[in-house]
Amino acid sequence: MGTLEEMLENFKKGYVENKNTNNIINQDNVEKNDVDEAKRIEELKKQEMEEHIQKEINNTIKVLNRTKFKNRIEGKVIDGKVVFYLDNEKVYSNTVNNILSFFCIGELAQKVKERCFELEGINELKYFIEKKCIVYNEMLPKNMRTYKNEFIKAYLDFLKYEVHNPIKVNLNKLNSILIHNYGENIIKSGTRHWLTKITLKEKINNINILGENIDSNEKIKYMLEHSLVDFIENYCIVCNGLKPSSRLKRTNFRKGYVAYCNENNIKPLDIHSFNKVLYENYNETFIKSNGIWYMKKIKFKNFN
Repeated sequence: MGTLEEMLENFKKGYVENKNTNNIINQDNVEKNDVDEAKRIEELKKQEMEEHIQKEINNTIKVLNRTKFKNRIEGKVIDGKVVFYLDNEKVYSNTVNNILSFFCIGELAQKVKERCFELEGINELKYFIEKKCIVYNEMLPKNMRTYKNEFIKAYLDFLKYEVHNPIKVNLNKLNSILIHNYGENIIKSGTRHWLTKITLKEKINNINILGENIDSNEKIKYMLEHSLVDFIENYCIVCNGLKPSSRLKRTNFRKGYVAYCNENNIKPLDIHSFNKVLYENYNETFIKSNGIWYMKKIKFKNFN
């Protein structure tokens, strides 16, 4: 066990070590309490700030309620962002910090008002597209597309005759609205601007496909799969008794069809389906001369 002196020395060492440990534990508790208090203060500051901003938002809405948007606008603080809604549709969003950097009621109200005017009538436009249009996930064949003015006329007629208290979108912003909401890429071809993914249902419904009673999406799918018929009807002549000098090489005809598909973002038919469509629809069986296959009945419109 050792001498008395040794036992006392060991006791002193243990006491000092234990005291140091307690000091460390107490220090940890103090630091933890400081962190908790700091967090609580931060939360209070955040809450106070959001309450202040909400008051400013409410004041901004009072200003906006003097415009045509009365009782249609609401604003909230959500996850550190100030968000405004028009008819439950988000029209403006910005971070709290950015808002605070320029916060004055008039300036914020002007920004929100401009955005509201830009998206005014968006719900009516979406309703029109839902009721009267087809939105396809790929580019449509040319014969199924709707040109922009045709789309606008149908939209305005819909508002006039089928919507109570209609609100019209800003037609100058129509392109950007369609791009943002539907991924629609309006292109110019000739003198007209064409929608490439959205088209009027009546344009699809008027296409007769073998008398089958199928819906618009199925018709689009069918036409995409049978794009060869559309290519021939638009770019070719079908006639019996072509002179040998007027015959078109089968490979050149195929190249023309593939180029047409690439231009319209359509997957070309494989060779088996390609030959089958030509035979079943046009009785095209090809003719071979000097080891080269030629079209027997079909040629390009500008091919002499």
